[in-house]
Order: sequence, then structure tokens, then C-alpha cells
Amino acid sequence: MEGAELDVLLSQFYAGARNQKGQLYSKKSMQSIRFGLQRHFLAKHDINIVKGNYPKSNKAFKALLVQLKASGKSNVNHHPPISKMDMDRIHSNLDISTAEGLQHKVFVDTMNYFANRGMENLRKMKLNDFILHPGGENQGESREYFSLRLETWKERTIQMMI
Repeated sequence: MEGAELDVLLSQFYAGARNQKGQLYSKKSMQSIRFGLQRHFLAKHDINIVKGNYPKSNKAFKALLVQLKASGKSNVNHHPPISKMDMDRIHSNLDISTAEGLQHKVFVDTMNYFANRGMENLRKMKLNDFILHPGGENQGESREYFSLRLETWKERTIQMMI
């Protein structure tokens, strides 16, 4: 397939892409579809559809994103947060008297407090991604607590995206 033919085909695809209900995809979904197409064309045909010479399809994609934003499809739909009652039920079912139960409790707490993007990057967390803050009278805290070392985390996330 020639470059110009692929350019026209992609621009038609972007304009006509619909979900199973016949509605336009969300902005994030279209970006994911384009990313998937980009990966496929790079891997199988060594063609870069994003940065290559494909002006019609790139223009069509940008126009589609503007249309999606205007129609309200660029908003992210988050899942509702876990209610206090549900979190209490989860914790009451964790038996911390066993090693496995304690491990489950630590996992739930790690997910709840540090994995605000869901399961993304959770498996790649390492011990040195956390900072232990000692409690003390100087800081007005009587308890120790952990925070996420953002610099390391951002670097690893960026490396994963490249």
C-alpha cells in the first residue's frame, strides 16, 4: 500500500470509527486505537503513521479530537471511590494474624493509598519507591508514615512509555 493510499484510508477510518452502540469513541479510546495502529505499522511495516508524511489522516485525527471535546467525550469517567462502609467490610475480612492475611492487608492498603491509577505500575513498585517519614515532636506527628518517591516513579513511568 502506498503512503498516499494509507493516508486516505486512515483519515476515513478516524472519521468513521464508532463503538458497538454506533456512537463516537471517547477521546482516550481514540488515542489508544491510534497508538495501537502506530505500534502495528511500526512493528510490521516500519511505517510511522504519527510522525510520517500522512497529513490528511493527522488532520482528520486532530479534527476528530476537537469534535470529541466539543461533544463532551473528552472527559474521563472515573469509577466511584470505594465507600467507607465497603472499605470497612474489606478490612474486616482480612485476617492479619496470618502471614498471608497480613500480606493481603498490605496489598489493599498499597492499592488504596499509592496506586491511584489503578493497577497501572503496581507490579513495578519497589521498596525504594517509598519514603519512610519518622514521626516526632519536631514535625508534629506522633506516627511514622510512608509517601511515594515521585521522582523515581515519574522516571520509571516515562521510561515505560518510550
